[in-house]
Amino acid sequence: MKRMNRGPYPALAEAVGLRLIELGLAVTRSGEIGISRQGRELVITTLLNARQDDAAG
Repeated sequence: MKRMNRGPYPALAEAVGLRLIELGLAVTRSGEIGISRQGRELVITTLLNARQDDAAG
């Protein structure tokens, strides 16, 4: 997901991409699988939480 957040990720396994679509974390755009708004929010929230954990620990 972090890699998908940076742009096209051609190495993404098709099965994983389809599962992410089912979960609402990815969408198909121009014949490729890309991160959805919900997926992007998940990545950003996870990264911010990790920063807070590092600062607290």
